[in-house]
Amino acid sequence: MVTTFRNTALVRIACILCTALAGGAHAAESAQLTIRGVIKPSACTPTLSGGGIVDFGTIPVTSLSHAGPTRLPAEDVALTITCDTPTKVGVVSMDNRAGTADAAAGDVLPARGPDVLFGLNAVGGRNVGAYNVQFSTDAGAAVADSEPVDVLRSERGGAWRALGTAGGTAAANGANGNPTMFTWAGRGAQVPGAYRIIAQTIRITVAIAPALTLPPLTRDIPIDGSATFSIRYL
Repeated sequence: MVTTFRNTALVRIACILCTALAGGAHAAESAQLTIRGVIKPSACTPTLSGGGIVDFGTIPVTSLSHAGPTRLPAEDVALTITCDTPTKVGVVSMDNRAGTADAAAGDVLPARGPDVLFGLNAVGGRNVGAYNVQFSTDAGAAVADSEPVDVLRSERGGAWRALGTAGGTAAANGANGNPTMFTWAGRGAQVPGAYRIIAQTIRITVAIAPALTLPPLTRDIPIDGSATFSIRYL
């Protein structure tokens, strides 16, 4: 899960004073001054702990439910956003395996519905499973510039709303073309705050499709989920 953003702001002023001497005894009667520069916004860079890889290792076939989905233990990933200067930012997510989320697997996940299920790819035309990406609101899960902060959410460009005080809220997979955006604010505030370093716990919960709907279990079946987190400057 990798995202790339603009570099640090740079302000430059270059002055050119041109003086020309006319041929003969007379000096030029004018001089030209040019002002140039580029103003760029502060740049922010997101990183994910563990290189953004959640590895469940080898899952024995015998551990899978035959007729129902199998939920795996949740894994936490730390999302850190580092900015050159205090900056207001939001984060959206996008499923890079769109269309492969298994609906049955979603039945045992914390959040259900086509907008919040991310796919684990398909093998032989059969979906392997699904997972949720949750922005945690547990104690200490959201910290900005060393202070606890509230997590705010905006749906389809609407008003910012604070998340609950426990658990978390699932991110949208971007299938609707306008994914849920998350941002951070001081305690009790309803507008995004400007911060230099933001640390947010992301909870990943995976479920494998019922074994009877998987491809023939005579060969390895890869779990291959992929999502992108993108920064939006507010």
